[in-house]
Amino acid sequence: MAGVSVRMQVLLLDGQALCYIGGASSPRLDTLAAATPTRFSPVPSTTALLSQGAPDSSDACSRMAARISQKAGRMIFLSYNLTPADAAKVNASPEMLEAAVERRVLDALNAARAAVPAAPVDQPPL
Repeated sequence: MAGVSVRMQVLLLDGQALCYIGGASSPRLDTLAAATPTRFSPVPSTTALLSQGAPDSSDACSRMAARISQKAGRMIFLSYNLTPADAAKVNASPEMLEAAVERRVLDALNAARAAVPAAPVDQPPL
């Protein structure tokens, strides 16, 4: 979304990813959630690992981690640190900002996965 500077970092690991999303002017780590797909439910298992500040931000982080994990099919560690004030800067609801950021994270995960070369057939992956 134009008008909001967002710092996003995606670290692709073996079978999992660490995603950081925060304001570009004041990076912080207020929330951290983990979500992983399970074979027992179509909804990923999710937990908040770090929660500072408003409970709503921790809930939003956990929900977004679950959606990204479900769509990416891998374990996701997500730190989402944007506030309703960031959404207000562009006359959007917090949910609209979350949806736009979520699309960007999924695009980054897909691009990173496409850039990683496949392991040779005769050697097991590390």
